[in-house]
Amino acid sequence: FGALRGTCSALTMLRDVYPGEEICVRYVDESYEQERERLRLERGTQRYRYVYPPKTAGASWNTCVGIEGKSTSAGTYPTEEAAARAIDALLLANDMAAVNFPGEEAATQAAFPQFFAQ
Repeated sequence: FGALRGTCSALTMLRDVYPGEEICVRYVDESYEQERERLRLERGTQRYRYVYPPKTAGASWNTCVGIEGKSTSAGTYPTEEAAARAIDALLLANDMAAVNFPGEEAATQAAFPQFFAQ
């Protein structure tokens, strides 16, 4: 297969592709995670949105997202995945869409009930 060029309109399979962004699918048999990692390395961004690596070895992953015009932290976590899930929980608790694990809202709410306590 050759390269398939197009414009992203509403791809949900590739979370790291933004609406209107030009995309090029190089290998149609490439797995989702491999393609996501390739896109991340190509852009030089973190694996998850609003999650930042530790500044020193052994430190925790940091979180920071803008909610209602204010910079808000979901806390620090030992793993990148836990921090990403915490960001989604914070966004869901504020009636916003999950950005790191869309479609896994129930698991996110179960993992971080403290964000949903009244």
